[in-house]
Amino acid sequence: MILIRGARQLLTLQGPAVRRGGQLNELSVIVDGSVLVDGDKILRVGPTRQVENLREARRAQVIEAHGKVVMPGFVDSCTQIIGGAPVLDDFKRHSMPGHAVGAGPDGIHHGSFRTIRNTSPAALRRSATRWLMIAVAHGTTSLEVRSAQALHLATEGKALRAARDLNGKPLDIQPVILVAYPPEAGPQESAAVVRKVIEELLPDIQRRALARYCAVDVSAEGFSAGSARRIIEFAMATGFKLKIHTGLRRADAGARLAVEMRAASLTHAAFVQPDEIVALAESDVVVTLLPGVSYQQSAKFAPARDLIDSGVAVALASGFGAAGGPTMNMSSVLSLACSRMDMTAAEAISAATANGAAALGLATLAGSLEPGKQADVAIFDTGDYREMPYYLGINLCLLTMKKGRVIYRAPGYPGGARPMRAPARGEKPPRPH
Repeated sequence: MILIRGARQLLTLQGPAVRRGGQLNELSVIVDGSVLVDGDKILRVGPTRQVENLREARRAQVIEAHGKVVMPGFVDSCTQIIGGAPVLDDFKRHSMPGHAVGAGPDGIHHGSFRTIRNTSPAALRRSATRWLMIAVAHGTTSLEVRSAQALHLATEGKALRAARDLNGKPLDIQPVILVAYPPEAGPQESAAVVRKVIEELLPDIQRRALARYCAVDVSAEGFSAGSARRIIEFAMATGFKLKIHTGLRRADAGARLAVEMRAASLTHAAFVQPDEIVALAESDVVVTLLPGVSYQQSAKFAPARDLIDSGVAVALASGFGAAGGPTMNMSSVLSLACSRMDMTAAEAISAATANGAAALGLATLAGSLEPGKQADVAIFDTGDYREMPYYLGINLCLLTMKKGRVIYRAPGYPGGARPMRAPARGEKPPRPH
């Protein structure tokens, strides 16, 4: 039993599993709040006085959080960490271009599959673990990992096996097969590429149970709307859950397909049109925005304000790795969302926790601090959550807990669990400093 005690602000995010409109601003903040953890689950949340006086709390190990913000761990619902960050050659290593080296005009890094093809499974896991632990150190507790987008059976399987092997070590990982049009294939080869996807790639991934979700790239540089529809219909008939990946540079059919085919999520949405926004608001599609990718690629930012005000369910993710995002620090993603997309701090936090969990199908397990849910908790060195997006690139995370186990503690942070001293007869319980 662990008691996280005395938070200046405890952000529980209790409420709807998917947040829309004004709900994104409702963080259900408890001033001087505490969380009681039993094993890997949350037993109770509430004001410190009430929680610490529970019978179960009297034998708990205590983590002091006085003066800090305690909240759900971030759920990063779009990354591509297998294969690592974009590869820079020696000539370009000292001068970053406007977009990641090797990335196509859609922001997808088409050289990542070569790295995966030429790297051993053990080395892939070590590389990905490095990025995972960086994410953990910034308060992330669950994430999505997309494949190599190469359409090569061996390479895609290799990437997804690495993601599967890393699940639970220490984070929850949702592997996703990303079906993107190969950069080396010309338009005349489209029919052959589609046949390869539906006759070889997806059946192989499904047979080996390497991914539950299939993300289809329908950007202007990806599949045509007709080809994408064939792949989507086959994927759904085969049992995959659907995600749609749209482009950074030009409008495409992604939003319309996402609504029509009832996709779980739509990525980017930089060029979504007013009528598409209305349709998305009336659907169950979670629109996952990647401000870090737009920033890195010098591309248009998604119209987050219009989406939120229209009632669309909006999530935030890093898009780190070959997907083009430059950071796994989700607090930096919050900063860009607030400064470049006019989101409030509360909206950004909801989008990066509760709605991120919904985009991954984890809403019943993660994204909020509620009894019965996983004890996925992060503690930040600030007294007010509105300060978090102000600092760009600065890590304020002091402690990350996954399923009741501390998996990161900042150097010098005295947040280690210690036995709770029972108050003497007539003595009041200790109060926050």
